[in-house]
Parts: sequence; C-alpha cells; structure tokens
Amino acid sequence: MEDENGSRFPVIFLLGTVSLAAVAAWLGFSAISYSTNDVGAVGTQLLNLVFIALVIERAVEVYVSNQFGQEDLRLRRKIRLVLAKIKILEDGVNYQTVQVANVGAEAMPITSIDDAQKALDDARIELINARTAAQPALDKLYIKKRSTAAAIAVVIGLVVAAAGVRIFADLVLTDGKTLEDVIDDNLQRGIFSGADILITALLLAGGADGIHQIMKRFVLIDKDLKV
Repeated sequence: MEDENGSRFPVIFLLGTVSLAAVAAWLGFSAISYSTNDVGAVGTQLLNLVFIALVIERAVEVYVSNQFGQEDLRLRRKIRLVLAKIKILEDGVNYQTVQVANVGAEAMPITSIDDAQKALDDARIELINARTAAQPALDKLYIKKRSTAAAIAVVIGLVVAAAGVRIFADLVLTDGKTLEDVIDDNLQRGIFSGADILITALLLAGGADGIHQIMKRFVLIDKDLKV
C-alpha cells in the first residue's frame, strides 16, 4: 500500500503543477521583472540567508541535544564503561612492558603479563559486542534526531520567512517598490508570496552549506557569462 501511494505522489504532484500553470496562464498572470542581476546584490542577499541559516542550525542543535541527549548517553553507557576499562588495561600492559624492558623478563612473572594481555583482548571483544548490541537502538535514535531536526528547522524557517525574510521579494522590491507596484493581480501576489515564503523556509531549513553552494554556483556562472 505504501509503495502504491509513493508511486502516485509524483503523478499527483505533476498534475497539480500543470494545473497551476494552466490556471496562471488562463488568468493572465504577468511575468515579474527582477530589478537587479548584479552579483554583489544577489551575493549580499544570500550572505544574509547564510547567517540566518547558521542561527537556525544552532537553535535546532540545542533543541535536539536537550531532547535526545539523555537517551543517547543511556544507550552509549555500556560502551563508555568498556572504553574506560580498556584504557586502564592498556595502561597496565604498557607499564608491565616497560618493567620487563627495565628489569628483564626474568624478574617479571610471565603469567602476570599474559593475564593482563588476555584481559585487554577480552575487553576489546566486549567493546565490539557492546557496540553491536547498541547499534540498532543508536540507528533508530539517529533517524529520530534527523527527522526531528528537519521538522523543527522547517517550522523555524517558515516562521522566519513569514515574518519577512524572503529570497525573491528582496530581489524584486528595490527602489522603494511594494509588491503591489510589481504585481497587479491579488491572486498572483498571494501565490508569489506563498511560494517565496515556502522556498525561503526550505532554503533556511536546508542549512548554510546549501545556500553557500548556491552562492558558489552563482559566482561561477556570472564569471562564465562575462568571459
């Protein structure tokens, strides 16, 4: 059933997009002319978005850490204990190795060194078993953290975009213009604003790295066009 719904989604999305385009054409929505193609202006706008995206990323990190930090510590408790045990055993083996080098093998009981090495080997096997046992739960926690972080980032991005941070409007509305000056039709203005809010929110939710990649591509394209 899930596969069938998944296969239907692209078709529904395509039909919705075509229908929206047909309605826009039928209603005579006019094309929007961007006020500037200057790389500096676009770069400044993207830099502003990068800063806001960084702030959102940090806010999401704090929330996820507070929400899932204790569960992560609980799942890794056995691993941490075994790691501490291995550190102590390694220090013991190293100490005995140095003692053998200093006073000679005859002065050190061989069984003591062998027992320490065996205990260390057993502890390393115990660490592998502990990690293997904890991995399924850690994988589920990782997926939960990623999905929660994505959802929170989208929500914050939507709030920020709805509050006035926009990627397209800032490129269109220059020289004191308002959206009414650029777009006459009320429905078209609503669709433009809605799409601007949604796209800006998704860009911010995607993180600063994604916006930085757009900046790099834009600069490269601008250089190619000037050659």
